Amino acid sequence: MLKRSLISKSLRLANPRTFAPFVNRRFASEPAFSPEKQSTPKPEENKGKEGKSSLAQELLELNGSSEDPYSGGSDKGPEYVSSTMLRREKQARYAFWGFMGALGGGILYYGRKYTDDEKDLEKKFPAAGYSPMDWWTRVKARTKHFFAYYQEPAFEKLLPDPLPEPYNRPYTLVLDLDDLLIHAGWTREHGWRTAKRPGLDYFLGYLSMYYEIVIFTNQYLATAKPIVDKLDPYHVSISAVLTREHSKYENGKLIKDISYLNRPLSKVIMVDTNPDAWSKQPDNAIAMVPWKGNPKDRELVGLIPLLEFIAIMDIQDVRPVLKSYHGKNIPLEYARREEKLRSQLIADWLEKKKYSKASLFGGRPVSDQPPKLLIDIQRERQKAAYAEFKKYIDEHGPKMLEEERAREAEQKYSMFDMIFNGDKIQQQQLEQLQQAQAASASGSAN
Repeated sequence: MLKRSLISKSLRLANPRTFAPFVNRRFASEPAFSPEKQSTPKPEENKGKEGKSSLAQELLELNGSSEDPYSGGSDKGPEYVSSTMLRREKQARYAFWGFMGALGGGILYYGRKYTDDEKDLEKKFPAAGYSPMDWWTRVKARTKHFFAYYQEPAFEKLLPDPLPEPYNRPYTLVLDLDDLLIHAGWTREHGWRTAKRPGLDYFLGYLSMYYEIVIFTNQYLATAKPIVDKLDPYHVSISAVLTREHSKYENGKLIKDISYLNRPLSKVIMVDTNPDAWSKQPDNAIAMVPWKGNPKDRELVGLIPLLEFIAIMDIQDVRPVLKSYHGKNIPLEYARREEKLRSQLIADWLEKKKYSKASLFGGRPVSDQPPKLLIDIQRERQKAAYAEFKKYIDEHGPKMLEEERAREAEQKYSMFDMIFNGDKIQQQQLEQLQQAQAASASGSAN
């Protein structure tokens, strides 16, 4: 009796939760005390367990229940939840309602009326009222505009304004880099190596007299620029380099949208190997099969006669011409058409020569030399001009490159100078410009 009274006094002062884990661990296997349903154990089974069974029953009786109120399997009493779980549940509720509040606030903010800086957005998505439909229209418009920052090209004009006559070239030729001009491959013997397509130097140098050549690649600028510098070391053939940052991302595809080039589409030709690249302007594209390093390839050089013809004949819109070659081998098809024109010209010459000899009244004399196509005459002139141009570059190219590097070194300023000495730098640049203009004026006067 004394033992029982001491236990009851201690339990009145203690928190029942303190003993719950102890009871669960020590007596979880013991059945709950129920005098009605308890069967008389066998003497051999109850041997050595009397103390534990009686103590567990006394603890449960003193708590006023015959079952453990903290066991998960009981229907009576609350389920035990640790303080860590309670804290996590509270944090999860706070996070959920915080997210819902931010979402609601974002919808309210994005649905506000257009500001003065959003005139272009208002033209594309007109919504002037406060109806739910107008509100939702403005939310969608601003959301699309937000993601367009990461999907559209870096600038609205990827190329500067064209030079005035006679310094500009009327046509723009956009070329891919990988598997069109170069091919990178790996071997166990040599590792990574980059091969240059056969005839590439002549292709770039010769067509640069007709076209503004732009390299547009899916590589990043950091990897593409060193390669382009190797292809055009003196910077005389390639006018600009556009990289992945200047492409458009749409539906998981990188698109080279040439409408951002700041050039009329009627004078732009794109040569590429990836159909995704020209998906926006398929009529401006010349589709090529990827080059895999064949040293005997002549497909790229075979494009020169057609591109030369377009420039010499001053075609006002290149798209119908290119469309007539879709699905055909361009070098062979153009050679067939040109030979047909040449044969027709020779046939007409022979016919005129025949009638001039048979005529009684003479007439306009016919040359004894067979005539040439205009494209043949101009081609001979351009080949001679290219030979002189190449000779000049070979002789003066290194000097030109050194002068360019010196100018770049003079124009380099640190971020500190640009922030704290900006006025001084602008004054120096203005003085240099005035000196250059004065030198040019004196040279022209002499």
